[in-house]
Amino acid sequence: MYRRNCGCRRWLDAWFPPAQIDVENGDGIKPSGSVFEDIEFNAWIRVSTDDSVTILVSQSEMGQGVFTSLPMLVAEELGADWEIIKVEQAPASRAYVNSLIEREFLGAPITETPDGRLASIWAAIAGSLATRLGKQFTGGSASIRFWAQPLREAGAAVREMLVAAAATQWQVSPAECEVDKGIVYHPSTDRSLGFGAVARAASKLAVPKHPVLKNPDEFTMLGKPVPRLDIPMKVDGSAEFGIDVMLSGMLYAAPRTSPVFGGEVKSYSSNSVMGLPGVTAVLPVPHGVVVVADSTWRAQKASQALEIEFNNGENSNASNGSILANLLAAETNEDGVRSISKAT
Repeated sequence: MYRRNCGCRRWLDAWFPPAQIDVENGDGIKPSGSVFEDIEFNAWIRVSTDDSVTILVSQSEMGQGVFTSLPMLVAEELGADWEIIKVEQAPASRAYVNSLIEREFLGAPITETPDGRLASIWAAIAGSLATRLGKQFTGGSASIRFWAQPLREAGAAVREMLVAAAATQWQVSPAECEVDKGIVYHPSTDRSLGFGAVARAASKLAVPKHPVLKNPDEFTMLGKPVPRLDIPMKVDGSAEFGIDVMLSGMLYAAPRTSPVFGGEVKSYSSNSVMGLPGVTAVLPVPHGVVVVADSTWRAQKASQALEIEFNNGENSNASNGSILANLLAAETNEDGVRSISKAT
């Protein structure tokens, strides 16, 4: 997890995620550890009384750029100042469930109806299934495709709430107000308020159900080159990953599994490694054994030294050639099951 603040970027330890957020009510106020307060609006946005905005990202940054692109979607609609945006890894929560894979892959064989009702019904079913399973994941090129619309709507909703709070304070119509770089303006009277000044009042308002999104010709960030937020820390080594976390008394487990898919452990000797430096346990796991030690190096070396015998099962003689031969034979004998057919 990392934050970007006032042009500086730093990676925060993912062992201390932000608190879970009430998505519907959005009225939580949490001390930020200073004289300022972070005010939570929804599962993705916190506005501080110092005018900074924190955007939570539910997806894992794996080099694809989501720690920059997803916050851009929120910041664009919110009208936030990108220079004082903070970005944090979201905690595990059903608020961040991603049902795109269920909708696309499980719904692939379904033939759509002319009125499009089947798609909407299936989307609801897939969403319910993903929520019940707690499917918060990153993969399938789904981050932007699934989250672009919800994140834009989240940003637009908070923008409208901030504008409404400022308009109430000025006793003017929200339609007379504008937002730019974290400030709400009333041009006709030359008045302005930073997000932080109205955040508390705004958080108590009803969340708009259908916020108005910007037109593409109104974009100030989307579609334009923006430096990635994760690059500097990865280049200078300041980024901290899970493998960098060190806890008191921490142990490490190194697996030793069958070299053949489907293989099982026939026998192993714990005594062959229990006397090695740092080794604390040898434990059976499905299809293998793990050696536990007080460092990764000691665990890995002991795992390699473990005396173990596998029963590789029916796949012991499998090869690329045998697999291809089986596929060709199934096609010839019509024993295979056709999964998809495309007209030419």
